[in-house]
Amino acid sequence: MQKLLYIFLIVVSNTLLAKGDNDDGPINITVNSQSEVNRIPKNKEIGNLIIASEGLDQITNLKKLAFIRNIQGNLYIINNKELSSLDGLADIEVSGDIYIVGNKMLDSIPRNAFMGNIRDIVVKRNAKLRIMKGFEMVKSVRNLTVEHNDTLFNLSHIVRLDEVSGYIRIVGNKSLESIKSLNDLSDFEGKLVVNDNVSLCDANTLYKLYTASSEFEISNNSIFTSDPEKIKLAYEGKGDLKLFTQEEIDAFGKSFINPEFIGDILIDRSNAKNLDGFKYVKSIKGRMTIKRNDSLVSIEGLSSLQSIDRLLISFNKNLESLKGLEKLRDVKTDLVIYRNVELKDASSISARVNVGGKLVVKGNPRLVE
Repeated sequence: MQKLLYIFLIVVSNTLLAKGDNDDGPINITVNSQSEVNRIPKNKEIGNLIIASEGLDQITNLKKLAFIRNIQGNLYIINNKELSSLDGLADIEVSGDIYIVGNKMLDSIPRNAFMGNIRDIVVKRNAKLRIMKGFEMVKSVRNLTVEHNDTLFNLSHIVRLDEVSGYIRIVGNKSLESIKSLNDLSDFEGKLVVNDNVSLCDANTLYKLYTASSEFEISNNSIFTSDPEKIKLAYEGKGDLKLFTQEEIDAFGKSFINPEFIGDILIDRSNAKNLDGFKYVKSIKGRMTIKRNDSLVSIEGLSSLQSIDRLLISFNKNLESLKGLEKLRDVKTDLVIYRNVELKDASSISARVNVGGKLVVKGNPRLVE
């Protein structure tokens, strides 16, 4: 596939190159070695620029290209095995496509490297690229593809992009957690493909893109970014939430960013050791049931909780303390602490808590009630 892509780009470049040679327009340039990069003439307008290493003289830096300010065609940076940085590329207005593909050592793109109304942006198979810098000044693009960049963890530097007229494709970036920079995208109605980003937890942005899209494929991301129903639940904070693993609790904490949840929450027979996924939740307009969680040793994740309709904590055999309930002031109906056999300390329940229904602290044999 990489060879076919490279051959295609060379054919395109060579086809257009003839116009430059006849002085009918800007020249198209292909460089396959560091020595060729160093010899690019500075006094030529550039149509298409292809940077693709071949042979022993691998391209290692692009600092000799600092003179470039305008690429009237496409920019392809592909299959450069030893290129770790794009330093040298800065403030370049690109009128066509930008392909940054298969550069396995690339970990750095300088800020503000590219600008303009770009046709397609493809950032793909750059194994060490962690942050997608370089696109801060790009305002519109036809299609955006970010695919199989193993260490990429956010898209935070795509900050001015407000229009994608075609599709957004974000696939197989296994470390990607956030796409927040696309949150304010004002003009998008195309196809959305977000698959196989197993760390992605940005349900807020994903929900907005999903509702704007005309067609979508969303699957196999983290728990609350894998299907529209769960994405909507994490975005709105409304519905019935059932959590059975620590992974699910942690994923909820990363996906849900609001202080209030509306609905019932059940944590039952889970392997959870803590409830840290709820550390920002201040209000639950519903019932929270925490029961039969044999591994649970801490509920300190509820440390922000101030009000709830009903709270039941029962049959958690290794829970020793209720530390985490210090801020709880209002329980609309019942507060029940029942049959937690190792519970020794319930002092975190303040005397100032207002319980509208029953207060039951019973059957906890190690607790002086």
